[in-house]
Amino acid sequence: MSVTFSFNGRTFSGMEILRGESRGILPDIRTNSFDIPRRNGAVLGDRALQPRVLTIPFILRYESISQIQTLKRELASFLYTKEAAPIIFSDEPTIQYFGVLASSSELEEYPLFATGVLVFVCHDPLKYSTSLRTVATNSFSYSGSAPVAPILSVILQNPVSALVLTNGEGEMFRMVGDFSAGTEIVIDTARRLVLINGVPRMDTVDFQSRWPKIYPGLNTFESSQPGLVIQFRERWY
Repeated sequence: MSVTFSFNGRTFSGMEILRGESRGILPDIRTNSFDIPRRNGAVLGDRALQPRVLTIPFILRYESISQIQTLKRELASFLYTKEAAPIIFSDEPTIQYFGVLASSSELEEYPLFATGVLVFVCHDPLKYSTSLRTVATNSFSYSGSAPVAPILSVILQNPVSALVLTNGEGEMFRMVGDFSAGTEIVIDTARRLVLINGVPRMDTVDFQSRWPKIYPGLNTFESSQPGLVIQFRERWY
């Protein structure tokens, strides 16, 4: 079965992936270590994933080689973006990577097809679910292997002077203010942003607050007010 891919929500007609495509198990890992005088070996320090590189050899089919220059222009328009865009492979349709094109080889041109290689760099090395998950219960399971920063929202049923959210890891987020019934509060933990009725209101955040995350396995969230809704995309190393 042939494998194709979409980039930035689009596929390119006639393009298929050839053998040799590389997604890898993990991107390169940067490891810091520290030597200690008169001691064997070294002390292991921080470790972090490096950007992920996706190498995609491809074949581009066409009816006549006279089409090739037009196809090159269309392919350039398809591939160039100023920001990272989703990359989805047909054999892994529920997973997306976010990357930019780093390089492309010259096409090897033949009468009815051409071949080449595309190299994408994903500066965020993690894999993400293509679907946004919404949870409206206090306890739920998270199947991703990497922690994720969720979007938390609540519509207040009564006037309150504070809103407190806590996850099972003890990360507590607290807001203080005069909040009326019907107020919509959205806490975007990835962007470190709080919206009240759509307006940024960082002045309501207690300076001792910690932005709660979701971790692999069973998660629990407690809210001082009912109606908490949690949204996130599962992600993997």
